[in-house]
Amino acid sequence: MRNSNNVRSDSPRPLWREAAMSDFAEVLRNFPATGLAGALVPAIQFTAGKLVARQSAHRKRQLRERVIALDAFIAGMKEVQHESEPRAVCLRDAILERELALKQLASLAHESKRLNRLLSQNSARRLFLLYSPSRPLGWLLRWVFFTLLITTAAGIARGLLGMSYLPVRVLIPFVMVTFLVAVLVRWAALRMERADPVNSTPR
Repeated sequence: MRNSNNVRSDSPRPLWREAAMSDFAEVLRNFPATGLAGALVPAIQFTAGKLVARQSAHRKRQLRERVIALDAFIAGMKEVQHESEPRAVCLRDAILERELALKQLASLAHESKRLNRLLSQNSARRLFLLYSPSRPLGWLLRWVFFTLLITTAAGIARGLLGMSYLPVRVLIPFVMVTFLVAVLVRWAALRMERADPVNSTPR
C-alpha cells in the first residue's frame, strides 16, 4: 500500500493541464504584437482628429482676429465726420466682410460635429468603429475591439496556412471566442454612444 501511494503521489500532472498551460503561454507570448497592432488604428484616428481640430482652432483664431480688426476699422470710419463716397464704399465693404467672417466662424463651430456625424452614418465605418468616439472610454473599447479582431483574423490565417501556434482543437474555439467578444465590445461601444446625452449623432 505504501508503495502504491508513493507511485500515485509521484505521478506526473495530467497531460491536458500541461497542454493548456502551454497554449495559454503561447497566447500571452503573441499578445504584445496583436495589442500593438490593435492600437495602431485608434492611434491614427486620434492623431488625425487632433490635427483636424488644431487646424480648425487656428482658422477660428484667424477669423476672430479678423472680426476684431474689422470692428475697430468700422468704428474708426464711423467716427469720421467727413461724408464722401469712398468712405461709404469702404464702410460698406468692411461691414460685408465682417458679416462673411462671422458666418464662417459660426460654420466652423459645427463643422467637426457635422463631419463626425457623416462619418458615423457610413455603414462601413460604423461596422468597424472607424470614427472618433464621444467619450474617452470609447478609445479603450476601440483598442480592445481591434486587438480582438486582429487576433481573430491572424488565427484564421495561420490556421489556413498551417502556421498556427495552437492545435486545431484549441484554435477553432479560441477564434470563435475572440470574435464573439469583439462583437460584444463593438455593441458596448455603440450602446455607450447612444446613451451619451452629449452625442448628437443620429442613430
